[in-house]
Amino acid sequence: MLHYIYHCFGFIWIISYIVSFGYFIIGSVVCIWYFSLNTEEEGKISSIKESIYRAFRYHCGSLAFGSFIKTFFDPLSFTL
Repeated sequence: MLHYIYHCFGFIWIISYIVSFGYFIIGSVVCIWYFSLNTEEEGKISSIKESIYRAFRYHCGSLAFGSFIKTFFDPLSFTL
């Protein structure tokens, strides 16, 4: 039984991390777009690639910790 709970917790954590990662990418792309409206720079990497790089380089631990905390509260929101 404990093995089943362990795997369910890990599954919910991974799904929550993927969702948080997606939210971060969308937010970062919108910020890059908004703050570079009047600049036309040739040869710059795309905002999606830059956002993915930022997520992995600077925010990977924060996203993992936030989704870990969220994993405890998701079952509560399902039952209420």
